[in-house]
Amino acid sequence: MEVFDTWRSWQGARYFLEHKLSARDLTELEVTFQFAVKCHDRQTRPDGTPYAVHLLEVIEILSK
Repeated sequence: MEVFDTWRSWQGARYFLEHKLSARDLTELEVTFQFAVKCHDRQTRPDGTPYAVHLLEVIEILSK
């Protein structure tokens, strides 16, 4: 089973994605990510990690 936990912050994701996406797409994704983080502000996953970690994992999966 593949695990998608390479990125632990938006900066880590951005570093990888800036080589794959246009500047416009990267900006849109960042705005969308920040909006989702704001909406899920204090939510955590069952293991206690912030929900934002899940969002980063989804972005990583979709970027493969």
